[in-house]
Amino acid sequence: MMSRTPPEMAVDLGPIDELDFSNGNATAAVIFLHGAGDSGSKTKKCMMELMEEVTGPPHVKMYFPSAPEMYVKFRDKVTTSWFDGERIGRNLQEVDCNYEQVDRAADSIEDLIRQIEASGIPNSRIVLAGISQGGMLAQYVAFTRVRGLAGVLVMATAFPFVKAKFLKPPHPILHQLSGAKDHIIPIQGVRMAEVFLKFQGVNVNLHFLPQSSHEIDRDYVKTFFVTLKKILPS
Repeated sequence: MMSRTPPEMAVDLGPIDELDFSNGNATAAVIFLHGAGDSGSKTKKCMMELMEEVTGPPHVKMYFPSAPEMYVKFRDKVTTSWFDGERIGRNLQEVDCNYEQVDRAADSIEDLIRQIEASGIPNSRIVLAGISQGGMLAQYVAFTRVRGLAGVLVMATAFPFVKAKFLKPPHPILHQLSGAKDHIIPIQGVRMAEVFLKFQGVNVNLHFLPQSSHEIDRDYVKTFFVTLKKILPS
């Protein structure tokens, strides 16, 4: 793992919601990071309501941490957010991120990974996942901080960290679900990030959902769990 910011500066994740499909016998884990303005508990509840006939992997435990509240420039208000940033560039397709805040949040996710490892699950059986801003942070941790993860599974997101210092390959495979009707992070932005990540040695597996937008929906949830079962077989 890469060098960290001082411990007293790490983000407080607060109570972490859990969804244990294994009834206490998990052999694999997923850390799912919510988007800006949301929380771990709300994201867990939303995902459970949208699962319907979808079943979770019986060997997996999911963790839903929550970001702290902060002033966010692109929303011009105080809300939950992993880091601050603002859209820049032509057609506002780029994001200027506060890397100090990104690193603080990444430190906290690293700590959570260590806690899961201490419970008996190796990082080779841990998937980092997330939606929107949470998906950005999941990628950042997986590609610049922690080696040997099982994979990265994100939705409605891109990779804005053009100044990031990547670990040397191999990287975990990025499985990215994107909505064809997403006007917040459109296909053009997703493709730009794909080119950048491939240049850094990341294997990118893109899956476009024709009816989905930027919000989590049934198609996202169904495809998420179908993909997850392939990444983390029993």
